[in-house]
Order: sequence, then structure tokens, then C-alpha cells
Amino acid sequence: MQINYRRIKLTLFFEKKFTVNIPFAYVFRSVLGNQLHYLSCVLKQQTCGVCPLRFKCAYSVLFENPVDKDNIVITGRDKAPSPYIMQAEYYKNTEIDKIDINVIFTGTGVDYISYFLLAVKRAGEKGMFKERIKYEMGYISCINNKYSLEFDFTSLPLEIYTFNEGNEITHKKFNIQLITPFRYKKSGKYESNITINDILLSAKRRVDILSAFYGDKSITPKLTFIENSKIIGSTFSWMDSSRYSRRQDTNMKIGGIIGSILIEADFSQQHLSLLEAAKLFNIGKNVSFGLGHIDYEEI
Repeated sequence: MQINYRRIKLTLFFEKKFTVNIPFAYVFRSVLGNQLHYLSCVLKQQTCGVCPLRFKCAYSVLFENPVDKDNIVITGRDKAPSPYIMQAEYYKNTEIDKIDINVIFTGTGVDYISYFLLAVKRAGEKGMFKERIKYEMGYISCINNKYSLEFDFTSLPLEIYTFNEGNEITHKKFNIQLITPFRYKKSGKYESNITINDILLSAKRRVDILSAFYGDKSITPKLTFIENSKIIGSTFSWMDSSRYSRRQDTNMKIGGIIGSILIEADFSQQHLSLLEAAKLFNIGKNVSFGLGHIDYEEI
């Protein structure tokens, strides 16, 4: 399995300090959607669901994600996962005036990076939150190398995630962090306690769907669960948040698990590959809002 992607890093410098009590990506995605719709929509009398341009329009492709209902991956659904992932640090109850955002574009999303950046620029000019706090897009980089705002983004390095199907076992100890809420359903209910196998299974589902729509259309082998793992420490807790939906004109609750787990176990190459996918592409529900952002380090 292979998934091609490009990633950029944005740094936003705000004109004054502010505090947000929910992950920044919640708010930022809504603002970007509004600006991208303004920049992209040429048939404003049409709704996205019936617009003849819905498979080409930058707003529709990035935010509505239309697909044919007869697809074999999410049968009966006409919307696919977003072809981009937005990751930002969560500064709860902390005043900030600068924030870094990583954005990873997969598949067709790569073709719309310029539209995305125009929306980011326009959102900064209009301002965010009730106070309309403005910001400047200080620099855009490909993680390690800084580029000017006039850089030709079509020449950004095209990276490839490749699933490792090896079964070789290695004993490792990892500290896994759930940076933004991880929404994971088991037997129809959202879980407040999860295991390493829940994380791996969610990662498998995520890469299988991304591969189907934005990769080489292959799927990963059936997951072999980790046995006899040792949890050295865990700080998981459930966090409830809400976001305002302009479309539905209501506040919507979005909760999930945050915290970290220190775990020791025998990991196969497949397990390690899925952990890397989770770090790259987020996991769980509502990843387009920046949820399910995880990181890990070997201890």
C-alpha cells in the first residue's frame, strides 16, 4: 500500500494575544471553509450537492469531498474523508499570539494547495473570533526548509507513505500522546478507555480508506493484535468541546480522549507502520477538524 502526500507548515502571527479553550483547528477549519467558498464558488445559487462543478471546485473537493454513492469503500455515502489533514498544538487556557500548523494534502488535495493558502491569507486579512483578530502568514515551509510566500508549491517534495507488511517482532517501549481528542467508537459507543490495539485498529481503518480514495486502492492485511502489552502509565481523560456549525446554525459537541500512555510490548513491522500512519494522517472520527492528532516517541 502507498499513499502520496505533500505537507506544508504555516506559521500565523496574530496582531494581539488571545486564548482558545478548544483545539485551534476546530475554529480555523470553519474560518477557512467560509473563505474558500467565497474564493471558489462560481455558481452561488447552487448547493454543493447538486452543483455540476462539485468534483472540480476547490471548496467542494477540500470540504465537501463528494464521491459517487456506488463506491465500494463507504457504500451508500456520497462524501469521502477530506484529502487534507490539519494539525496544530493544543494550547488550552494559554495566551498565544503565534501558532504553527502542519497541513498534509493527499491525493486530489495536492492540486488545491494554492487555493487553500489563498483562503488562509484572506482569513488573516478578515480576522478571527468575535474580536476579528487579524494575523499574517509569516512563512510557509516544507517542515524543514523555509520558502517564501511566492514559492511554486507544485514543486514541493512529493512524499510517500508505504505500509510495511513485515512480521518481524521488536520489543519496544513507546510514549504515545493523544494531542487532540481521539473519537473512537466500539460497539456503537464512544470509548473513554482505549488500548494500543484500539489505536492500531483505528490507524488501519484510516489508511485503508485513504488508500481507497487517494492512494493505490490496496488495503492492509488483517490486523494481528498485540498480546501481553504492559502499560507503565496512562493519563487518558475525556474532553468535551463544542463548535459552532454555520450550516446547521447550532453548537455541536465534539468530545474525545486526550492524554498519553506509556506502553511496553512486542511490535511487528506492521504495527510500527500503522503507528507512523496515525502520526501522519490522524485517527478516529472528525479528523478534518484536527481531531485524532497523535505523536509518539520511543523511550
